[in-house]
Amino acid sequence: MNVECPLCSRPGRLERHHPTGRIHGRPIHPKFTFDICGPCNREQNTLWRMAGIDAEIPTAEALMRRLTTWLTVWDRALDLHQHAALVEVLAELSDRIAEAA
Repeated sequence: MNVECPLCSRPGRLERHHPTGRIHGRPIHPKFTFDICGPCNREQNTLWRMAGIDAEIPTAEALMRRLTTWLTVWDRALDLHQHAALVEVLAELSDRIAEAA
């Protein structure tokens, strides 16, 4: 089924984007997702490479930078599910950073 991508408005099939990425193919934060087209999804990986945050096993700092990159691109309000998932991700990353200090 073709629908419009919320980022680029192109019609097509949407993919599930995980803004913090995956480790060995498994989403790092599986509840925090956005449906976008394939080209937009791949563009996020390009942005990560350009920003130096494309490590296979990213640090908490790199994950925070990935979130910042994504939230800059996603220029609309989060739905309730996305907002709740973002709060969980931020809490988990804050704990990781505090433990490392």
